[in-house]
Amino acid sequence: MDRAYKPAGGETRRLEFLTPEPDAERYYRVGARMLVLVPSHKGEAPSAYRDGDAPPEGTGDALEWARAWVEKAIPESGRMKCTENGGAG
Repeated sequence: MDRAYKPAGGETRRLEFLTPEPDAERYYRVGARMLVLVPSHKGEAPSAYRDGDAPPEGTGDALEWARAWVEKAIPESGRMKCTENGGAG
């Protein structure tokens, strides 16, 4: 991981995916450039946007689309607090 949007800064952590999906190892491969949105509630699945994939809407690249979406949402998220093991709230 080379960037965290919220909480900003802080120590770099390792993100590990444990999934039974048959193609997960190929999708979540070491070295793939991705933006992963970690949910605020336990049990929710993360959303991942990989460099070079088609975006969910529009044209371009999934990673760039997701990064622009997150950066647009950051001002709104300023009113939310990150809590240890409790998600946003």
